[in-house]
Order: sequence, then structure tokens, then C-alpha cells
Amino acid sequence: MRVLGPSVFALIPELTASADAGERLAAVSALQLIPDVRYLDWLADRFAAESPFIAYHAAVALLTAARELRPEELDKVDQALSGAERSTQSLGPGTDRAQTVNLARRNSIAAPVGDRRQRLTVVGPCRADVRMP
Repeated sequence: MRVLGPSVFALIPELTASADAGERLAAVSALQLIPDVRYLDWLADRFAAESPFIAYHAAVALLTAARELRPEELDKVDQALSGAERSTQSLGPGTDRAQTVNLARRNSIAAPVGDRRQRLTVVGPCRADVRMP
């Protein structure tokens, strides 16, 4: 689905308003590839409105936004993450959604440096056992 992300991006307004969960998942997947500040609150709302699968992918999209959006957009990322954190409180800290939102929060940390903000990128734990040949 991520391969389709760029081609689906133009359809995001229609997909985010869709009654079909698959179409909303397509919008989330596109936002994982191309973060857009206009859809941060919509992504945060996915935690209460969608299945755990779609909510997890919304968390990944918020993580991407925290890592890739411009410094002047980080306040909006922080607002969206606050909404996502409220929704994940009842899940417990061990769920994939809560862990991903926590990682996004840590990646949105910014320190003022003159007129610009310097961002710290935090890498979370890797669950895969990668073996090199």
C-alpha cells in the first residue's frame, strides 16, 4: 500500500472522509510517506475511531510527522500527539500504539537554537532479528 502513497496523496481529502475503513487506511498510509500538517488531528482521532491496526499505522504516520515536518510545524505535531496520548492512556504502556506514540513524542523534542530549532531523532528498539549473510 505504501507504494501507492504518492499517487493516493491527491485523494486524501476524499479518503479521510470515507465511511470505508480501507480507504481511511489508504489515507493513513499516504500520510506515513508524505506527512501533512493539515491531517495531524485527523490522525490523532484514529485512535478512538478505528481498529487497533489502523490506529497503529496512524501512530507511525505521527512518528513520521514528528521526524520530518518543518520545525515551525512541531507545535501542531505536539498538539496531535497530546490527543493521541490521551487516547492511548487506557491501553497501557506496552501496546504497539502507545509505544509508537511515545517514540513520536520523544522525536518531537526540539530545543530552541537562535531562530531555528534543532531536532533530536530518537530510534526505538528494534524487534526484528536481523542476520547479515
